[in-house]
Order: sequence, then structure tokens, then C-alpha cells
Amino acid sequence: MGFVFYTVALTVSSMTGWNIYFILITTGAVTIYYTVIGGIEAVIWTDVIQGFIKCIGIIVCLGWLVVNMPGGIGAAIDLAEANHKFSLGTIDLISRTKAAFGVGTLWFFWHLQKYTADQTLVQRYLVAKNDRDALKGVALGTLLCLPAWILFMLIGTLVWAYYQLSHESLPAFVDKPDKIFPYFLATKIPAGLAGLFMAALFSAAMSMLSSDLNSLSVVGVEDYYRKLRPNTTDSHRLLVGKLIVGVCGTLAVLIAVLIAQKSERVLSFWFTTTSIVGGGLAGCSF
Repeated sequence: MGFVFYTVALTVSSMTGWNIYFILITTGAVTIYYTVIGGIEAVIWTDVIQGFIKCIGIIVCLGWLVVNMPGGIGAAIDLAEANHKFSLGTIDLISRTKAAFGVGTLWFFWHLQKYTADQTLVQRYLVAKNDRDALKGVALGTLLCLPAWILFMLIGTLVWAYYQLSHESLPAFVDKPDKIFPYFLATKIPAGLAGLFMAALFSAAMSMLSSDLNSLSVVGVEDYYRKLRPNTTDSHRLLVGKLIVGVCGTLAVLIAVLIAQKSERVLSFWFTTTSIVGGGLAGCSF
């Protein structure tokens, strides 16, 4: 959760010049508040609204790149293809320099644990009316992953192609890859549309964070607190659940602050950390 807080705050800070720590604290406070007062119902319905906002943000950004690409979108596609931006890697099992097929297939197991053991998804299965509806939700979520990731990667590739074709130099403060896309949004996307995309970023972060906070609350109460104190009332356990949301949300914000101070390549750091922490989840689920 700290990683998500940080990436959104970094992007918004780069676009607006706002203090990154102010963004972290404000976003965290709002997310904690509506998760505490609304529980799983608030999480699900805000996810629905935020999902539409995210889709609009993707369409806006992609549309601008297609219309304003120097030399046209065909030139960008040709340049990206010539530089192997669409390559799926080598067929080698392991490669030190390129994405390898063997390593890529291991992602199957990462997604397997995601859809079978990740409480943020499991909680959605449990609120479905029946097993059939839960299965539909799993199938729909799985099918939507492919077009969603293709669009995300395509936007990144087109931003790279834009700066290659326009021959624009990046300013000195854009000193790491994490800052390129925020700079692009701040300088190229019109103000109103940039605001819409910023709302999409906030919605993406808050959607994930509220789900995680609610999951931590459920696990903390049902799997631990209820076993330690089986005679407590529902209202008492509800209060404990809300306290868990508040404490875990606050810790996530503090971790995000630490990342903002220390991290250089947050995305690669995130993948490394989640790979280590989540490696055994699929085995435990079976």
C-alpha cells in the first residue's frame, strides 16, 4: 500500500508542484475515512465509480498521443517496432539482458496466487450471491487484465516514441524514469484533461488501498482477534476492525513517506518485494 501511495503522490506532485508529503497524507486520510465508515459496501461501489474514471483517463491520454504524435501514429509504431518495444523476449529460459520466456511464464504462478489467495479478490468472491456469480467475476477480471495491461504498456511506448520523434530534451529535474510520464502529463496534456487523468490516478490508488485496508481488517478480526477473544460481540469486533483500518492505513502512509525519502526505482523495488513476500501464497492456497 505504501508503494501505491508513493507512486500516485510522485505523479501528482510532478504534475502540479504540490508537496508530495501533503498529497500522501491527504490521500491516506480520505481513503481511511471512507473505508472506516462504509466497509466492504463502500469499497465495492467506490471501485465501480473509480473504474470508470480510470478508463476515461486511459482513453484521454492515449487519444492525445495518437492525435499529436510527430509524424503520425504510424511513425511511432515503426520506431517502437524497430527498437523491439513490442518484443515478448527470447525463448531462452533465463536471460541476463532480455526478457526471457522461461522467466515470463513464472508470472502465471504470480497471477495464480493473486486470484486464489489474495484477500482483496477473495473478499469479492465472498460477497457474491452464489458460486456462479463469483466465478463470473473471476472470469471477467481475468479477461480484462490483458487489454488493460496492453493499453498501459502502449501508452508508455507511445510516450517514449513521442520524445524520440519530437527530439525534445527532458529538463534536469526529470532525473529518473518514474518522472517522465508525470512530466509529459504536466506539459503536454491540456489542463482540464490533465485534471481528469489526475483524478484517474487518485481513483486507481484509492480503489486498491481501500480494498487492502478492508481485507486487513477482515483477516485481523476473523482470523486472529475472534480466535483470541471468541466471546466478543459483533459491535465490539466491528470497532476492532475499524481500528485496524486506521492503524494499517497510517502505517501505509508512513511507509510511503519513507519510500519518498529513500527509493530510487520504486517500480522495480515493488516487484522485488512482492515477489519475495508473495512467493509462498499460491502454495498455501492449495
